[in-house]
Amino acid sequence: MRSVTLLAAALWIGGLSACVEPTAEREAGAEIQALRRLEAGLSIQLNGGAIRSVSRASEDAPYVVEVRATDFEVEAVVFNETCEPKAITFEIKYLGCPGEVALSRRAFLETDTFLAQLPGRQVGFEADPDAPDWTPLEGEKIFGEVAQACDEESIETLIWTTTLSRASLQIDTELGALEAVPSAGPGACVGPFTEDDNIGSARLAVRHRARRMGKEEGPIRFALWANDRGDEALRARFIGALAEADPAPDFIIVNGDFTPAGEVSEIEAIAAFDATGLPWYATVGDRDVNAGQTDALLQALGALTFRVDVGPLEVIVLDSADATLGSGAYALLDDWNEEATTRAARVAVTHYPPLDPAGLRGYGFKQRLEGVRLISMLGRHNTQALIVSQLGGYQERRFGDLPVHFAGSAGSATGGPDGAPEWLMITAGCVASGEASPGPCAEGSLPGPEQTGVVLIERRPLP
Repeated sequence: MRSVTLLAAALWIGGLSACVEPTAEREAGAEIQALRRLEAGLSIQLNGGAIRSVSRASEDAPYVVEVRATDFEVEAVVFNETCEPKAITFEIKYLGCPGEVALSRRAFLETDTFLAQLPGRQVGFEADPDAPDWTPLEGEKIFGEVAQACDEESIETLIWTTTLSRASLQIDTELGALEAVPSAGPGACVGPFTEDDNIGSARLAVRHRARRMGKEEGPIRFALWANDRGDEALRARFIGALAEADPAPDFIIVNGDFTPAGEVSEIEAIAAFDATGLPWYATVGDRDVNAGQTDALLQALGALTFRVDVGPLEVIVLDSADATLGSGAYALLDDWNEEATTRAARVAVTHYPPLDPAGLRGYGFKQRLEGVRLISMLGRHNTQALIVSQLGGYQERRFGDLPVHFAGSAGSATGGPDGAPEWLMITAGCVASGEASPGPCAEGSLPGPEQTGVVLIERRPLP
């Protein structure tokens, strides 16, 4: 689990002086936005979603946290360091329609010394690979499976309420069977942590995961759109094209320049994609960051560098709006590269191309060495395609071993077939010898012995 760094907090609270790169500002803001303090001793950390609002009807009512999913898995960790029961209701939209959503939770104490403090009361749970320094209080517990049945007029909202008490280590979840976790015994909420206390100041952390299931073998399809510059008519034509697509994409990625100038009202208008009934995820282009409205961007989109994992496909989306990547993006890419063999197909998306296709400097990263570095990092780790959108028109190039698709013609009258604006349909799956179209993978998310993972990119004109 990623925690907010002191550097991120210092950048944000300190007003982000003029010497701080805009990319670093957005990365710091994304970390701060993901960790929300509700009151003294109670906070939540969110991954895979953007917090739209936090409200409470009264002091006795649960906090209501409204989230727009920005991945097929949303993870919400509730931290309680008080001695009073606390209740939080999560409302999550756009996790995926249609499909089955599995809900699970796991409770921890945020310490690795808890078991040693309770001789004879050891809890028989293995350490969690995502939280190795925490003491598990229960196994991964399924508390609900929900069928999402969405249509064009209605978007399902996934809702659950969790009540947790650190004093008794009791966690109740609205969906599914309610069970208490092992008691900490007397002294659970006393003093700072010492050898004589049971948990002392250790926080109770309850991790919730909501994941859209199905299509694990693929194929998986997504639509890529960019550069409409807030043109409502052009955007409406794209949404209409998605409604007619057969088969329909599983999700949408908007690759920047979705506003003319990055003003707040222009950013908020991206909610028009809600009308598709499909999950959609977006990063930013240079137009979208011109006005410096970082708060509005993070509120509308969530993290701007992110990864979408579904079935055999991994999509890596990197914030390149300033013709460079931030240090946080490279750190995440390093982590993701270590897992690059767990999917049959991998696609990367940036707004700016790492290198100018004409060999000049105006339409690539500011530093050519950085562009070469990114190409090398992607090319070495099973990336079948890089899709970029800064330039109008469509062309295909190869940078080293990395195929690059320049697909910025959504907002261009020159790049699509017959001069029309266009969008891309990307299909990922597995093929056997002699097959042309991607199909299911024999080994779940990985190819079988006679298969190869492939990515098919189709250009589709707007109607």
